Amino acid sequence: MLRHRSLQLFTFVLCSAALAGCSLFNRKSPSGEMFRLNPIVAAEFPGPKLGSILIDRTNAAPPFDGAAFIYRLGDGSWRIDPYNGFIANPGDMLTANLLQAFDGSGRFTLVATSRAGVRCDFALESVLTDFYADFTDPLAPVAITNIRGYLVDRRGFKQVVLAAFDGAGRAPIESDTPRVVADAFSQSSANAITALLQQIPQTIPPIAIGNAPLSTTTFAPPVTEAPPATPSK
Repeated sequence: MLRHRSLQLFTFVLCSAALAGCSLFNRKSPSGEMFRLNPIVAAEFPGPKLGSILIDRTNAAPPFDGAAFIYRLGDGSWRIDPYNGFIANPGDMLTANLLQAFDGSGRFTLVATSRAGVRCDFALESVLTDFYADFTDPLAPVAITNIRGYLVDRRGFKQVVLAAFDGAGRAPIESDTPRVVADAFSQSSANAITALLQQIPQTIPPIAIGNAPLSTTTFAPPVTEAPPATPSK
């Protein structure tokens, strides 16, 4: 889909192709480019430290679990770019991005991945629900990243979901070159991650009754009854 031409020319060609009954996306491209997702979330977020958190791998929902760019067109159809995309699955890249952003947020004493082998107080489970370039308005295309996050309490025997929140990110696509589209995806992902961090609760409720903490469970010593008093003579 992407060509090194102006957005106006791209729009004209797209409309002409539709009128002619042929697909612009069937035309061959001389080369393709692969990019790294690089959302920058630099700011710290106000609030008390909530303990340690494990960042689970982000699951990407189909069809957004592939590396190729995906486009939504004005007629409601979808297209996968056979030439341009990312160097890895978006879910894998977002997992690393979330780890970095949560570590820099200042809200947690420790941020780790499941590979670290560390037991954490909380876990972030996330699903990438939308990840595409929206060309439904050819004159104002945008990159869209939507992440569904779950904050899970892992302090007790039972894991409990404390909060569920959505991080929605959009960013304008300023031109039709692959590099600019990839940069727009990075910015929309940064906006989505920022939205997730802004929804982290300011306070965490205590562990529910009956869900004793794993790290602080103690066993009381056996109670021994005092021997009966000897009656006085």
